[in-house]
Amino acid sequence: MKRDPAFEKLSVGIITFYSKQVDILFEEATNRGYAEQNKDGSYSIAPDFQMTKSGDEKLRIGSVDSFQGKEFDVVILSTVRSNDIERTDENYLKVFGFLTLFNRLNVAFSRAKKMIIVAGDSKMFNDEYARKYTEGLYEFCTSFSKDEKYGARI
Repeated sequence: MKRDPAFEKLSVGIITFYSKQVDILFEEATNRGYAEQNKDGSYSIAPDFQMTKSGDEKLRIGSVDSFQGKEFDVVILSTVRSNDIERTDENYLKVFGFLTLFNRLNVAFSRAKKMIIVAGDSKMFNDEYARKYTEGLYEFCTSFSKDEKYGARI
């Protein structure tokens, strides 16, 4: 990403549903030079990756809430959830968590201008419980061609 001249014009948003994963993503971005840790322990995007040449925000890492009203050329969305919890109507929140909130899924899926990459456990979102409680993710995971090595793709 750093050395690709095309990246100079692209904006990238990395979205997750959980603040702990935001911290982990920032730690990794810091290790690679895309972000830096501030004196107070918080993180920020490194100066070279804050703005595109046209003045748009170049890179953002954050929870869904921090992307409200923002758009990026490329969005990488982490669905986070992967578990073997028994699926019943009584414990769907334990199974799917924030992914059951349609307004958050709408924000997450509607931030990309050119491409969205969804990273996660596709097996979490391909049964009737997923269809009932995370309909958007179910449709996304089951409506595209399947590739055993890489998962669902267009």
